[in-house]
Amino acid sequence: MKVEAKKLRVLFVDDEELEITNALKREGYDIEHWRDVENLDQLCDGRYQVILLDVRGIGGKYGGNGLNVLKYVATHNPLVYTCIFSAKPFTGEEAEVIRQYAGRSITKDSTIYELIDIFETYASTLSEEKVLEILESKFELNWYDKWRLKHGHQLSQSRLAKISKASKIGLEAIKVASNMTTVAILLFKIIHGIS
Repeated sequence: MKVEAKKLRVLFVDDEELEITNALKREGYDIEHWRDVENLDQLCDGRYQVILLDVRGIGGKYGGNGLNVLKYVATHNPLVYTCIFSAKPFTGEEAEVIRQYAGRSITKDSTIYELIDIFETYASTLSEEKVLEILESKFELNWYDKWRLKHGHQLSQSRLAKISKASKIGLEAIKVASNMTTVAILLFKIIHGIS
C-alpha cells in the first residue's frame, strides 16, 4: 500500500522565517514551523512524523544546538524521521552526529522539489513491517501488542510499564515506549489511509 506523503505531519525548526514552508503548505503538505524548541517532549509525542532541524540557531534553551535536539529525538522516538539542514557546511564532528542520528541532511537552500522528494522517499519506505521493526529494536512486543497497535489501540499503562522495564533503555523507557507506540499507531493509520 502506497503511503501518501501529504498525510505526514512535518515540523521545521529554524530561527529564521522559511518561505519554503508556505510553498509546501500551498502544495497541500501538513507543515508547521517553530523558531526554536520550547518543549523537547512535543517533538517526540506523536504530533509529527517528520522533523527538519537547523543545526545552528536552535536548541540553546537546552544548552546546545540542533544536533543536541536531533540526538534527543532519535533516542526518545526513533519512529520520528529527522532531517538536518544548514546554510553552512557541516564540520567533521557534526557530520558524524548527523550520520549516526539523522535520516537525511540537506542544505538550507534546498528547493521545494528536493524537500518533496525527501517526504515522498520516506513515505515510500513506510510499511507495517518497518514500523514494527523499529519498535522491536527497542521493546519486546508480543503478538497482541502488535495487533492492538496495528488496529489503532494504545497499550495500557501497565503494559507500557512492563515492556519498558524489560527494555535496556533506562529511566525514561516508559515515556519512550508511550511516544513510540503513539507514533506507531499514527503511522499505521497513514499506511492504511485512515484519517
